[in-house]
Amino acid sequence: MQLKTQRLSGPTLALEPYAPQTHRDALEHMMRADEDMFVLWPTFGPGDWISSHLDAVAEADEAGDWITYAVVLPDGQLAGSSSFMAIDQRHKRLEIGATWYARRHHGTKVNPAAKLLLLDAAFSAGANRVELKVDARNARSRASVLKLGATEEGTFRSHMVLPTGHVRDTVYYSIIASQWPGVREGLQTRLAQ
Repeated sequence: MQLKTQRLSGPTLALEPYAPQTHRDALEHMMRADEDMFVLWPTFGPGDWISSHLDAVAEADEAGDWITYAVVLPDGQLAGSSSFMAIDQRHKRLEIGATWYARRHHGTKVNPAAKLLLLDAAFSAGANRVELKVDARNARSRASVLKLGATEEGTFRSHMVLPTGHVRDTVYYSIIASQWPGVREGLQTRLAQ
């Protein structure tokens, strides 16, 4: 798997590799404006969790463990962020996660357009498997992942202890290489409507 950190461009948006000096202030402002939508995130908790989260993202990117993208609209405004995580070169798999969009972009074509770019980059690089993981309580995100064309694989019970003390069940989804052509076609059809 030859995954590269590079700008990904589509007809309705682009994904720019996260550069703290360029993107951090705008993303942080957006996260603070919609902070209540992050209550199910594994990093949400007491204190300045947003700054800590963005610091951790930059460190993971620098270490090569993640590739984080800022989602950029045609007018240059940011819509949110998403990351390649748990990159496993040997087994040719990775996770798409830490995805969020400002609330005004929920239910729009931003998510399918961004996922099309991410999935195409992953499978073009030779991925066998792309994973997506969602807190079992997050019905909106679970429905969104299924709508992408991912397969629900099961629930890891008592998977994580969140900073709030909640013991999280995590629902696992995947798209594998043999499914990608059909999933890609479905996403392209959605975006053309």
